[in-house]
Parts: sequence; structure tokens; C-alpha cells
Amino acid sequence: MLQGQLVLVVDDERDIGLPLTSIIRRKAGAANAEVVAGYRGAVMRLERQPTSGIVILDFDRIEPGASRRT
Repeated sequence: MLQGQLVLVVDDERDIGLPLTSIIRRKAGAANAEVVAGYRGAVMRLERQPTSGIVILDFDRIEPGASRRT
């Protein structure tokens, strides 16, 4: 399992707890569904950057065939 961060603008704090895939599909469009398929998790925190308005989301990327450990 690889861990990392995905930089994505989230407009609303109500997105906290929503599945990451739904947010990416909504923001990036359904055409990117195959890119989104490997990502799991939810929005865990919103880190607002005052100059850019960028929000950093914690995420997990599950590789095909990998087992998930908690």
C-alpha cells in the first residue's frame, strides 16, 4: 500500500468524510474514472493554503492485488 497526498481543491468542509473517489469524479469528471479506480479513502483533513486556496487531502492508493492493512 502506498500512502501520499493528492492536491485537490475542495470547496466545502462538508466534504470531510466523503469517499475520495466521489470528490475526484465530481471535480475531474467521469472521464477520469479509470484513473480514480486505484484510490481509496476519504477526506481526512482540509489544509487551507492562504495564498492559493489549495486544499491538501490525505489519501491511500491501493495497488491492484495488494492487501490493505489497517
